[in-house]
Amino acid sequence: MRQPVTFSDSASRISEVQAVREERGALEIRTRTSVYRLVQEGPQRAERSIEWDDIASVMTARGSTYTYLPNGKTQRFKEVTKQLEEPQDLLVYVPNYAWLMQHAPEQVRNRIGENELIYHDTLLEHVHSIAGRKAYMQGADGTELLTTEQIRSASSMPGLGFYRNGAIEFFIPVSLIPKIGWQTYDQRVCHDAKTGDRIRERHLGNKVVKITLKDGTVIE
Repeated sequence: MRQPVTFSDSASRISEVQAVREERGALEIRTRTSVYRLVQEGPQRAERSIEWDDIASVMTARGSTYTYLPNGKTQRFKEVTKQLEEPQDLLVYVPNYAWLMQHAPEQVRNRIGENELIYHDTLLEHVHSIAGRKAYMQGADGTELLTTEQIRSASSMPGLGFYRNGAIEFFIPVSLIPKIGWQTYDQRVCHDAKTGDRIRERHLGNKVVKITLKDGTVIE
């Protein structure tokens, strides 16, 4: 005669098992009155600490690849057009909406919009200089930063300052180290061939989906 299987989490609580299945890496046990999830205990996996000099390349969600060059610059191969672009003077990573909503001060949260789509559109309006809006890479003290080397040697936390009609609206901290799910922001300073004026080419890229280190390690 087949005997019912029972499960107990204490001497006083014993229930007949109705179903057992694996759910998201844990064993789920359903009894007549409860649902239990059994997870394997053990040391937590530590997130690898990455230094700037460790990075070989970064890939974004649409397949573009940023390669880190020996001279401290980066260069993007745009997958959509199959084009290798001119090297960038600066490449940083912009936090995603969820991170900012958890970590940014209230005045920043009130400026970036009600959801991720509005946040993205807000960034683009400033990066593309729409309706008097501008974005500048700068230190927390307001010093403008034009190259990755300047960021690496800056004494204050770098970030993107977002301006409208010359007045700052908000400031978002950025990272020199790539993070999965954060967007790329790259910049190149060049000169207009006709006027000789200095031009900043700014580009807000897609979210990072893969990081390749110089030792061959791949982080996804």
